[in-house]
Amino acid sequence: MKALYEHYDKLMREAEESTQKGFETIAKKRQSIRRLEKQIEKIEQTIYRYPSWVKEVLTPLAERISERLGLPYEIYGPFGLSYETSVYFQADKETAITDQPVKHLTVLPEYADDHSFYLLYYTGESTNEYMEGSIGYLNGFNNVRATLPDDFEAIMNIVNKETTEK
Repeated sequence: MKALYEHYDKLMREAEESTQKGFETIAKKRQSIRRLEKQIEKIEQTIYRYPSWVKEVLTPLAERISERLGLPYEIYGPFGLSYETSVYFQADKETAITDQPVKHLTVLPEYADDHSFYLLYYTGESTNEYMEGSIGYLNGFNNVRATLPDDFEAIMNIVNKETTEK
C-alpha cells in the first residue's frame, strides 16, 4: 500500500504543480488581455475622433480678423439645428457684448454633395418660408444664407457691415 500511497502523493504534487502553472499562465494571459483592451480603447478613441470645423477653420479666421481689427474675440456656439456659430470682436471682454460696440460674424457649416466643406453667413435678408413657432423658424431658417467668400477683404466687408453699436 505504501507504494500506492507514494504514487498517489506524487500524482497529487504533479497535479498541484500543473494547476499552479495553469493559474500563472491564466494570470499572464489576463494581464495581456487588459493590456490589449487598453490598446483597443486608445485605437477606438482615435477612430471616432473627427476634426472640429470651429477649431480648424473658424478659429484661424477669427484670429486673422482679430489681428486686422485690433480687437480680441470670443466664439459662441455652435447652436441649434444649423450649428450656427458667432464670433464677436469687442474691445472689452469683461463687458457683455450687448453693452458695448461690437463687430461680429455669424457662420454655419455646410457640406456639399461631394462632401466638401464650406461656411455660410447670413446676408441680412429674410424669408417667410417657415411659419412662426416652427422648428425652422426657431432655428433661424428664414434668414437668407450665402457662401462665405474666399477673399479675406470680402469677409472683412461682411464683418464691418455687421457692426452693432450701442
